[in-house]
Amino acid sequence: MARYPAKANLPESSPEQSAKQLSRRIHIIVKRDITSAASTTIWQHEKPILEAIFGEDTIQEIPAETLNEGYTDTVRPDLLIHNKTQDKIAKPSDSQGMGFVFIGNAESEYHRVAKIYAKLEDEKRPTVEVLYGRFQEGRFARLLGEPELSDLPNAQLRALILDYGYAPIPHKDASADEKNAVYKQRQDLVTADHATLVALAEEVGVQIG
Repeated sequence: MARYPAKANLPESSPEQSAKQLSRRIHIIVKRDITSAASTTIWQHEKPILEAIFGEDTIQEIPAETLNEGYTDTVRPDLLIHNKTQDKIAKPSDSQGMGFVFIGNAESEYHRVAKIYAKLEDEKRPTVEVLYGRFQEGRFARLLGEPELSDLPNAQLRALILDYGYAPIPHKDASADEKNAVYKQRQDLVTADHATLVALAEEVGVQIG
């Protein structure tokens, strides 16, 4: 029988993260038995649900930096075709969105997790309802928090800024000056500090929540 977690609360934020109640992307290993385990990336609010289904001791959160072991940001020249250059390779922790804040619709997320996770033994209600109550009670929404742009990590801000049309990739027939201008904008985006990214996100109209 599945064991209920002692608390259906989110893990505390690390010192470098916002002290707000927010749900972030984490990487976990699910140890199903002595010989089998599976790793996956989830939101923090999903972890208590998995603990209830599989048992608290079977879920282990893995530090984001563990995903970057053996990482290198460039490809060896001999592996590039015809000596072409290549942009730096993103860290696995960045490409998987580690530390990203949940910024979607709380009610839609509630129904998503209710649908994808199995019901507990002897329970007729979805596991998310057993742990967090009905959505109308408000507990689930409070666990997700109310993030602001300033709560988001730099990598997430950059992704959103680009999604909102900043420095679009120029047409193949664009002039060299136009292409260089876009390249410069994107390079500046990579090196921009958090305050600059927040301001730019506001400027391009990024909406969250």
